[in-house]
Amino acid sequence: MNKIGIKIKENKWLILVLFTGTFLRFYKLDFQSLWLDELYTMNVANPNNSYKTIIDEVFVRESFPLFLFFCRKFIF
Repeated sequence: MNKIGIKIKENKWLILVLFTGTFLRFYKLDFQSLWLDELYTMNVANPNNSYKTIIDEVFVRESFPLFLFFCRKFIF
């Protein structure tokens, strides 16, 4: 048997817990509304905002790196 199969058999309970946790995390992910910090991030990284607007907002109110908001803008 290969090494991966042996590792899976040795850690079957850990893998089961990880898969269960992953399923429960993504199950009804949109059930609850966004928190205040998530709403702020959604507003700043809005695709309609220019990069200059994002930079100005982050420098005035946030201490997070700009790259985070640029990535979120790209994802949106």
